[in-house]
Amino acid sequence: MKNFIRFIDQKGLQVVILVASDIFWYCVAFLAAYYLRNNIGPAEIQPLEFYLGVIPYVSLLLIIIFYLNGLYEQKQRINKISEIFLVTKTASFTLLLIMAGSFLEKVDYSRALVLIFWPAGVFFLNFGRYLIRHTKKKLMKRGYGITNILIIGAGKPGKRLANEIEEYRDFGYNIVGFLDDRAKPRKGRYKFLGQTTQLMDVIKKRNIHQVFISDPSISNTKILEMIHFCEDLPVKFKVV
Repeated sequence: MKNFIRFIDQKGLQVVILVASDIFWYCVAFLAAYYLRNNIGPAEIQPLEFYLGVIPYVSLLLIIIFYLNGLYEQKQRINKISEIFLVTKTASFTLLLIMAGSFLEKVDYSRALVLIFWPAGVFFLNFGRYLIRHTKKKLMKRGYGITNILIIGAGKPGKRLANEIEEYRDFGYNIVGFLDDRAKPRKGRYKFLGQTTQLMDVIKKRNIHQVFISDPSISNTKILEMIHFCEDLPVKFKVV
């Protein structure tokens, strides 16, 4: 049970949704391609049952290749344009492998079906990922799936970290502000929330989920004290 909870906490549920979406829309793409080929071609091709037997293997191959190309990692999906390009490239490569395997096994299949399946697969896979991205944005606007982040250290390392985290805003990461024992309150992109002595109060009042410690001047002893001080709160500490 603990492993399952940890899996969900590490955005594992999102990966499961992506995998399920890819398999579902890839199957939809094939059925659409089969329907089109049988209705626009000069003659009917092999019965649907002939192809259904290999769909589980093809789907598994697709997921493995998507995984190897990082399509289930957030860093590869920050920009939707780059995600569309990577999905298109990887789906095309997967289809080439399927065709090569069919040739080696001397499987008789419809070439016209493959030509229709390629653009259909690319379209439906990207469409499925668009739906997930769009749905997630709608949920985040309502406050679901948001990860509130507090950064300890308002110096250059902390600001650089904040800029990097900002790239993942579409994935629900929200920088609430900074804590720093030396910095003075001033106007900026992110809020200055006080000193580290106010850590527990800020975590409770601002509903913080993750705390990033990015101040290199903070000793290991003090870091351990802060973590121990907040051990009863549902918050994760990460040292940069």
